[in-house]
Amino acid sequence: MIKCRKLKFFCCLLLLIGGCVEEYELPETATDLKLLVVDGNINLDDKIAVVKLSRTQDLVVADQEPVQEHGAQVSIEDESGQRFQLKENPIQEGRYTGYNASWAYNKKYKLHIKTSQGKEYQSEFVSTHKTPAIDSLTWSVEGGKVILAANTHDSANKTRYYKWEYVETYEYKSYMESAFMYTGNWILVLRPSSSQIYTCWATTPSTTILVGSSAHLAKDIIAHYPLVIHEGDGDRFGIKFSLLVHQYAISKGEFDYWTMLRKNTESVGSLFDAQPSYVTGNVSSVKNLDEPVFGYFSARSRSSKRVFIEAKELKKWGFKPKWPECRIFEAAGEPIPSNMNVVSAEINPTTGRAFPTLLATKECTDCRLKGGDTRRPDFW
Repeated sequence: MIKCRKLKFFCCLLLLIGGCVEEYELPETATDLKLLVVDGNINLDDKIAVVKLSRTQDLVVADQEPVQEHGAQVSIEDESGQRFQLKENPIQEGRYTGYNASWAYNKKYKLHIKTSQGKEYQSEFVSTHKTPAIDSLTWSVEGGKVILAANTHDSANKTRYYKWEYVETYEYKSYMESAFMYTGNWILVLRPSSSQIYTCWATTPSTTILVGSSAHLAKDIIAHYPLVIHEGDGDRFGIKFSLLVHQYAISKGEFDYWTMLRKNTESVGSLFDAQPSYVTGNVSSVKNLDEPVFGYFSARSRSSKRVFIEAKELKKWGFKPKWPECRIFEAAGEPIPSNMNVVSAEINPTTGRAFPTLLATKECTDCRLKGGDTRRPDFW
């Protein structure tokens, strides 16, 4: 039995369709609650459902990996009573997926879960309509920061609640180029393009909760909703930057869920940190309604748009890169240290062989050490 449990009901503030969102505060001494967390949705454009099941983390071990819920039976029921079984990914435990061509807009769907221990859970019925297109993605500069924002509208005034996710990609270079590869015995060869380490592309998905509403407006319009705010200085805008934005039409219940979860995660810093409290959504235990179940199941569609920003467009703001402290060392005849690369060489005119003359640390010559990848994205 769970002790010291405290439920905060926000029914006066959050009047949800078909239920209410609740915040569950874990006991300060919680060490082994292992409550179910559900993150699931049907993408009605792709006809694909993805449901991720895990268990809550112990507060006493904040940096531990979440425990994935393996071996569950997961299915999705439509309003006619037909069920479609999802399959667990053999490589990613706790991730259940399925494709069904009959999934469509304006229909209702319910999630069913039966764990390997025999416990059963289900969601409320959910539905959605087609997500409006993103009208535009705009950017501006304020106080040394670059702000990217979304603009959208629904002329039928039916959407009202929106959620956004994004993936940002940017090109950057190392401070110095190491055009040669050291093969030993003071012999160098030119790096082939497949082994270059001078130019990288970093790709980062969104980790914050981005939801907005036009419910307080006469017209269903979202104008200049800030998605990304970054310092102009540094690698991100030094050459070329891309932002791919995905927009989703969501229900009021899901909007309230994400809004409360955002408030909760802001107090600890990240959606992926251990939480002092969890937000229950539209999934519940079939036999024990007092058992907290966290997360949300939704049916949704997606509209997407990409924007690019090149360094020349930001030139007038004078943004500068942030380089590491780099020093150049002379190659002194002994073996080249493992933490260095060759940045300059001399060619023997007789043999045509190259010999190292100047060295620099890998932090200054290998762009991959900043987390990027040397493979050029297809859309670049």
